[in-house]
Amino acid sequence: MKANADKVQVVNELSRHLLQSEHPNAEEVLAKEQQMNLRWAELREIADKKKETLELAHDINNWHVECQETMTWIRDKAKLIESTDELGDDLTGVITLQRRLSGLERDLAAIQAKLDTLQSEADRLSSEKPEEAEIIKEKAGQMTEIWQDLKHMLKVRDERLGQASDLQRFLQNLDHFQQWLTRTETAIASEDIPNDLAEAERLLAEHAQIKEEIDAYTDDYAQMKDYGQKVVEGQEGAQYMFLRERLKALDDGWQNLQKMWETKQSLFSQSLDLLMFMRDAKQAEVLLSQQDNFLAKEETPTSTEQAENLIKQQEAFITTLDANDEKINAVINFAQQMNLRWAELREIADKKKETLELAHDINNWHVECQETMTWIRDKAKLIESTDELGDDLTGVITLQRRLSGLERDLAAIQAKGT
Repeated sequence: MKANADKVQVVNELSRHLLQSEHPNAEEVLAKEQQMNLRWAELREIADKKKETLELAHDINNWHVECQETMTWIRDKAKLIESTDELGDDLTGVITLQRRLSGLERDLAAIQAKLDTLQSEADRLSSEKPEEAEIIKEKAGQMTEIWQDLKHMLKVRDERLGQASDLQRFLQNLDHFQQWLTRTETAIASEDIPNDLAEAERLLAEHAQIKEEIDAYTDDYAQMKDYGQKVVEGQEGAQYMFLRERLKALDDGWQNLQKMWETKQSLFSQSLDLLMFMRDAKQAEVLLSQQDNFLAKEETPTSTEQAENLIKQQEAFITTLDANDEKINAVINFAQQMNLRWAELREIADKKKETLELAHDINNWHVECQETMTWIRDKAKLIESTDELGDDLTGVITLQRRLSGLERDLAAIQAKGT
């Protein structure tokens, strides 16, 4: 059609050229042009309708194919649901059923979206090709029917799972708790070290909120632990072993979370104390510098009035000193406490080092004792091997050589023993 359209355009251009040049057969040229354009428009209309018909047939065929694929998809999910009939109501059965239904929920949402799209397409195709409407309606009805059957099967399994609601709720709560535990551990581990007083106070407040959240989960943790112990008590099988491991991980995670919080709380408190000390120390340093400057001034009074004024200034200065005693003493006390803690840490570290060195020496002593006893046994076996030697010259020489070598070894063993 595109090639013919180019030809029609060329003919039209030639026709316009002839008309513009006032060709003697202009009327005949114009009539031929109009006739050609009319037939070309009719041909285009027929071609467009044919194209629309073919596209519609293509869409209908694709719709039937997608319907068949969707129904196969639904039947596969139905078989998967039917396979859960053999599952029991024990822990293994509930976990397997819960896992399969959980995966089906995502698939069902996708199927529902596909069905909505196919139904919308069915309405369009039925409207554009009424003669196919009945067949399309029948196929859409088949899809709807098996879809409803699938949803009914799923509802029955959900009800069955609900009958084991306590066990199901426990497993769901266990999943939720472990997720929360991981998030909270990550949150505590990612908390920053404060760089200033305001940040330290903010981090301590946020850390306290985490503690409130942890405390709120205490009862949930105790209940899950008690219920889980009842479930696995006296039970065997892979699922019960796996649940025991999860309960152990739950207990370890809970204890680790408490330790993490306490460690970070101690760190934040120490950081706050240090930042407050640094602030107070800086203020004390400024205060002492001011007082040094005041005392550095030496004025000799030249009159009674001036002497009285200087005495009043000195009394006011002493009053200021008294007022700042508490602040200065607080800085000094904190510094003394830090020195004391540092001395205690050094003492503990030194004792720890001595203990480790002693343990190392004892371990080495046991190793060397074992090696020495093995060495002695080897020499005893060597001596015992001389029993087979004869009393002839060869035997005597061999015995003499072995005993001569043993004397040096025995001397070394004696030195080792002492």
